[in-house]
Amino acid sequence: MTIEAIQSEIIEEFSLFEDWMQRYEYMIELGKSLPLIAEQYKTDDYLIKG
Repeated sequence: MTIEAIQSEIIEEFSLFEDWMQRYEYMIELGKSLPLIAEQYKTDDYLIKG
């Protein structure tokens, strides 16, 4: 799948929601479905600052 196709898919998914709060809640739900971060990556070396 190309980056353009992925972008179009994301835009289509988020256009289903009427306001920013629904989009925000959807992003939270997507995050909950991700696997947990392995302990080895929970260090300052991997911390995104800012």
